[in-house]
Amino acid sequence: LNHLRGSHSTKSTETSAPRKLTVNRRSQSELKLASGFGRTRTVNVEVRKKRTYLKKEALIEKARKEQERIDEEKKQLAAKEAQKQNEIKEITARTNEEEPKTKIDLESKSKTEVSEKKRHKKQKRKKQIYKDPSLIEELHVSGKVKKRKKRQIRRTLSSSIIDQTNTFEKPTTPVIREITIPESITPQELAQKLAIKVNEIIPVMMNLGVMATANDNLDQETAILLVEEMGHKAMPLDERTIEDILQDSDETIFDKVQRPPVIAIMGHVDHGKTSLLDYIRKSKIIDKEAGGITQHIGAYTIDHNSTSITFLDTPGHAAFSQMRSRGANVTDIIILVVAADDGVKPQTVEAIEHAKISDTPIIVAINKIDKPEADIEKVKNELVSNEIIPEDLGGDHLFVNISAQSGEGIDHLIETITLQSEILELQAVNQGKAIGTVIESGIESGKGVVSTILITKGKLKKGDLIIVG
Repeated sequence: LNHLRGSHSTKSTETSAPRKLTVNRRSQSELKLASGFGRTRTVNVEVRKKRTYLKKEALIEKARKEQERIDEEKKQLAAKEAQKQNEIKEITARTNEEEPKTKIDLESKSKTEVSEKKRHKKQKRKKQIYKDPSLIEELHVSGKVKKRKKRQIRRTLSSSIIDQTNTFEKPTTPVIREITIPESITPQELAQKLAIKVNEIIPVMMNLGVMATANDNLDQETAILLVEEMGHKAMPLDERTIEDILQDSDETIFDKVQRPPVIAIMGHVDHGKTSLLDYIRKSKIIDKEAGGITQHIGAYTIDHNSTSITFLDTPGHAAFSQMRSRGANVTDIIILVVAADDGVKPQTVEAIEHAKISDTPIIVAINKIDKPEADIEKVKNELVSNEIIPEDLGGDHLFVNISAQSGEGIDHLIETITLQSEILELQAVNQGKAIGTVIESGIESGKGVVSTILITKGKLKKGDLIIVG
């Protein structure tokens, strides 16, 4: 700066140099932002920067002056502290000189006071009483003489006085009661819970705009509002049954795992349904029942390539309908057995209707294909007329040709079931309370009540209580 001033014929001096220099910088730019309906908008952005530079000599001078000021204050404090110490020493020296003098004065005073007390003390003289020898003196008994106590009269409390001590006192503060309110309650029952008369509740109801007699039912919300209006506390009563409480879901506590599919085999009686079940039972069954129970099995499990499959034996369509009406959606896949030599029958149509109502996928098993009179195309055409369309014709139903006598196509049927269950992604919780459906129950000699239960979620342990209904 001094050089520039000199080059422009300006007087350059060191004193004219500024102590502080501020530099301002400003830059502008544009941003394009996309908005709705394909439009864009432009936003101007301005950035301002400010920097301040200070002269080094000015900072050093300021720091030096600050240090001198601090040193001066420290010196003044030290001088004041030394002055206070000298004053304290002088005061202690004076007190030490005055203490012996005061002690001597106190001792002399105490001695003079003692001598004066002794002088003033006089001995008490006994009074001389003149006794006449001619008089007869009275005799006095020496020792302590007991005085007779006055007889105390006992007073009995009457029953009226006792009753007065335990009389009822009217409470000064209002009593606040906490009562439970069910879904419906009458004003008479509400008055009994509040320990008041019905005539006290009726005016409050009229003020709230509720016109009802003492025996009319009030809903839960109105009763709670009425109790709070009278200054009491009301709690809604949970009227859930034990079954409702036990069916609370544990899915939020435990993780879901993959579960085996539940298969129901349905069809006409003479179409080979029983033969198919017998063939699978003989070749693939894992006997898990205690006591060797092999007859009237309602549910059983097979293992195919480390994958478990649960089969349900539904002997009649009525039982199957009752399960659906109770809301227990137990079956995941329905295998519809149709004989290749007989075609679709009324019971087959009934099974299709049950599957549609429950929205359960169907796998069609065309049985008895080894017979010479078997006509597979005829069976397919009859099923198409009942809205069961195979995959090769653009539908979503799987068709498998089997023979329950020779075992042809049984493995392919089980693989089809496994594929369909993987598509459904069946999962359930295997911990917590066990929830399931009773498939079959009865009384057996030597055992009592025996039932077959299919657990849909949770884990059933030995000793658990079971509620059925």
